[in-house]
Amino acid sequence: MNKKIIIPIIISIALGIISAKLLYDYDNSTTTNKKNYNSYLLQVGVYNDKHSLKQATRNLNDYIVKEDNGKYYVFVGITTSEKNANKIKKTYANKDIDLYIKKDQIDNKSFLSSLEQYDILLDGVTKDKDILSINEVILSTYEEMVMGQ
Repeated sequence: MNKKIIIPIIISIALGIISAKLLYDYDNSTTTNKKNYNSYLLQVGVYNDKHSLKQATRNLNDYIVKEDNGKYYVFVGITTSEKNANKIKKTYANKDIDLYIKKDQIDNKSFLSSLEQYDILLDGVTKDKDILSINEVILSTYEEMVMGQ
């Protein structure tokens, strides 16, 4: 082959590989940083024992419990959007249930990717039953993908 053709082809391939690597690394770093800090947990309360936990959750249909240092934290929602966190909080307030919005770091990329898709759905609904339905799926996905249950 002609040297005039081979050299430009080799340079083009090398530049393509370098560009792809730079874009891939940039996308991973910005996605990871953004996602790790845009998680909001909607907490019902913290309980010292399982008896008080059961009493407090008897009127809740969907929730997850995280145990930490002998305390039981009850959450009824997870989102990446503060707007959606407030929407879920309002939905529960309509049921006379007060929630606390806690900013949290979730580092499971697969779950966060799913959560962002659910947030798009949450953005588009206004009825409490629709919000609760989507939220139920989010909680079960969290249990499966993050908590391994």
